[in-house]
Amino acid sequence: MKKWIYLVTTFLFLSIYLLFRKDFYQTQQPPLHSNVEDQLSSILIEESEEKRQISLTLAHLFWNQLSQYSPFYDFDSVMENLSLIEKGEIKPLDKKECQQQLFLFLHKIADFHNSLKIKANETFMSKIAGRENLVEVVPQKVYFELLQSGDGIIATSDSPFKMHLIESQLIEGEEVTIKDTRVLDKPITLILSETILGFAKGASGMTC
Repeated sequence: MKKWIYLVTTFLFLSIYLLFRKDFYQTQQPPLHSNVEDQLSSILIEESEEKRQISLTLAHLFWNQLSQYSPFYDFDSVMENLSLIEKGEIKPLDKKECQQQLFLFLHKIADFHNSLKIKANETFMSKIAGRENLVEVVPQKVYFELLQSGDGIIATSDSPFKMHLIESQLIEGEEVTIKDTRVLDKPITLILSETILGFAKGASGMTC
């Protein structure tokens, strides 16, 4: 009888010990599936951010290409055709076929953009025509502005002619300086006989 009581007592003690150990272990170690879910969630978030960045970059790339053909396209039609190509309802053209198709319209697009540039240049020329110290050499084409005069040698067609180069570009109707040799005080040297007629005509007789 005592032996049975001893066995039962021992069994109960072991059961309580095992239950306590299991609860303690569970409180110390988080569930495995929770870690897996966290990892998956982190990966999905990273992929979502990568997709967003890639999509944004592709949008800019697409727009840079598309803007070259403005205004000779319909944006809504482009997006509609992209959707149809993605669904497989339209077979996409390869790069060579696309180039051949666009080549038929390139001259029209080039003429349009050239006309815009000419108009912008004419507007700029008329804008600066009334500027003080500006001398018109070739009407509506070649001007020079006297920034500084010297009292040295008079420039002739065969003499070295030093001048500062101020390179500018017309951007959205405004003159933007790209390069100015006055910044480093390094003028360039030319021989007037080797320059274009309009420039040589304007520079001859100046003092260096």
